[in-house]
Amino acid sequence: MSNWVLHLDMDSYFASIECQIRPQLLKKPMAVGGAGDSRGVICTANYLARSYGVHAGLSSREALKRCPHISLIPPNMKLYRFYTQKIFRLIKEWVTEYETLGLDEAYLIIPHFSANENIETLIQYAQEKQKAIYQDTGLWASIGIGPNKFLAKLASEWNKPRGIKVFHPQVHDLGEILAPLPLKYIPGIGTKTNQRFFDLGLRTIGDIQRVSFMTLNSITGQQRAYELKNLGLGIDHRKVQGQRPGLSLGHENTYLQDYSAHHTPQLIPDLYQSFLNRFHSKDHYKERGIAGLHLKIKFKDFKTHTLDCPLDSYLKEDMVNNRPLRENSFNRLLELFDNLYYKFNQPYRLLGMGIRFHQVKVSEDQLCLL
Repeated sequence: MSNWVLHLDMDSYFASIECQIRPQLLKKPMAVGGAGDSRGVICTANYLARSYGVHAGLSSREALKRCPHISLIPPNMKLYRFYTQKIFRLIKEWVTEYETLGLDEAYLIIPHFSANENIETLIQYAQEKQKAIYQDTGLWASIGIGPNKFLAKLASEWNKPRGIKVFHPQVHDLGEILAPLPLKYIPGIGTKTNQRFFDLGLRTIGDIQRVSFMTLNSITGQQRAYELKNLGLGIDHRKVQGQRPGLSLGHENTYLQDYSAHHTPQLIPDLYQSFLNRFHSKDHYKERGIAGLHLKIKFKDFKTHTLDCPLDSYLKEDMVNNRPLRENSFNRLLELFDNLYYKFNQPYRLLGMGIRFHQVKVSEDQLCLL
């Protein structure tokens, strides 16, 4: 087992790719996201746009208010996946153990280096990988190296963009480095937990270092309290997970206007076909048993509600055999969406459907029998 983890994080990934094919945008504020006159949101923004307060998750309309001269580019996921494939082909040449997080981020287990490895050697290793990615794609990555996932990810964020940072326990006083950082840097601290900490006067990692275990235990429970105490000192026992197939697959359609149950019959066929295209785009999805159906509606008030249920045999057959919805399948989907809709009975702006997989693979001949 290696003593070092590398965290690779591509810099403003989607925006950087778009600038590759549109060089005229390189010195202008730009973002990838929906149009400003729709319900679009920003996926990512280049660093110039970020200086105006534009960031991922911001509505496109608000982005235009903050930066009226921003260029908004619609997402091109096919293009982004193409670049991701190139990057991960390189990663597979470098290491055998890695964990991906979306299209633009990964943890790598670095082989061959000891715990006593010289920090300059680790920096040189990161520089070589950063340069290799740039030469192959024209895109920059920020790279962090540390003895665990927490410190590696923190290091990759330290000097963005194009940053390289190594946290070495034999060189750095990790507790002292971590102490002034806000709690948002600790993995798993969400908005609610952060607010509870804030109410108790806990605002930095140093506060977590100093607070009693009993206080943490009262907020998070015993196991999480142990984890937080460790993380506050730079100790992280999480493993790089490697590549495992996801346990679910789905597709969502967001609409430019609000719809009611009256419109659902016209929207189901396109949603189903888009989902089906995803399902049959990768062979490993088709080799796994379908455990159940997942439906989702997001209403006008932005509240999301979901429904999980068994998958009827005729609907499963349509999915597995890549064919249009038969009448029975269509009626079943419509019934389930209507049941979910009429629980709340208000206009909606998003429909989603997906499936959950069994955790073990089965033969293709067995699929319709599960």
